[in-house]
Amino acid sequence: MPEVDDENARMAPGPLGPRVQATRASGAGSPPERDPRSVIVPSVALPPMLLERIEPSFGRGERLRLDAAHGYVRIGRAEHNDLRLYTAAASREHAVIAGNEAGEWVLTPAEGKSVSIDGDPTGEPVELEVGMNLIFGGDHLRCVREVRQRDHMAVATASEGLPRANASPGSGRTGWFVIGAIAALGLGLITFAWFTG
Repeated sequence: MPEVDDENARMAPGPLGPRVQATRASGAGSPPERDPRSVIVPSVALPPMLLERIEPSFGRGERLRLDAAHGYVRIGRAEHNDLRLYTAAASREHAVIAGNEAGEWVLTPAEGKSVSIDGDPTGEPVELEVGMNLIFGGDHLRCVREVRQRDHMAVATASEGLPRANASPGSGRTGWFVIGAIAALGLGLITFAWFTG
């Protein structure tokens, strides 16, 4: 693998243009400065997107919300990145996610770096969609939709069975217990009447 001069490394140009100048490999110094004209913030009407960590296992379930107010998200092993990668196969400066003119989030791998998206490696900018699996070296992330509180309540209610407003009498655990108790009592009375009668 050829040596990379981190001091002069730049993000791959694409529809987003060059975004961030990488810092030195030592991690010393401040995070890269951003040119406010270079980042196009996605429409606030779009549903928020989260990146959920799948691998490595010690970070499983960790989520990062792509925030339009921040403008862009730096991804890599270096400490100043917004989303830290942990595996040795990932680069210190691996990729950047920022908005485009269409109001979509776009992942742009750093020059010479690739990201596997749903199993296909690419070094080109890609518009992110819910459900995409992103692999940076050995770190596996998934794009998921943020569940709003109202949606979460609907999911919780649906997982319990019928929503309470539409529930029929006798549904749920207590209802089945009462039905079972009445059936057992009825069977007991029939058996008692049969043998005493």
